[in-house]
Amino acid sequence: MRPAPAFEGRAAFGELAHYHTLADVRALIQALPPSHRQRPAAAAYGLTLVAAPLARPHSFFHEAEELLRQLTQAKADLDAAADHEPAVTETTEQLREAARQLMDEVTIGCTEWPTTQKLFAAVYAQAVSRLGPG
Repeated sequence: MRPAPAFEGRAAFGELAHYHTLADVRALIQALPPSHRQRPAAAAYGLTLVAAPLARPHSFFHEAEELLRQLTQAKADLDAAADHEPAVTETTEQLREAARQLMDEVTIGCTEWPTTQKLFAAVYAQAVSRLGPG
């Protein structure tokens, strides 16, 4: 078994942290019955999984844009896997929106923007807040 991608705080996702790729998470969401309480948590973990490898303390503007693009693509993928179940679509939208809002607030022309590490931190914080009780 290959190790799950490393990022600080991954353990907060409990058993979900054993999933390695977005495809793994998508398959889990599809395997769970509709409205299962773990579907939104899995979607939150999936978006975190997508953002984690892109997080760097120093990054260029196009890298921050790429992180947002990949979050949007992953959101669409996970929403479709859950047949657009409201709990999942709301979760993925809140995570993507947290990163997009940070990007909008911090970006000043072409001179200042949030690092991908800060964008990841926004996604992670929102994801963990969506986990709810064990």
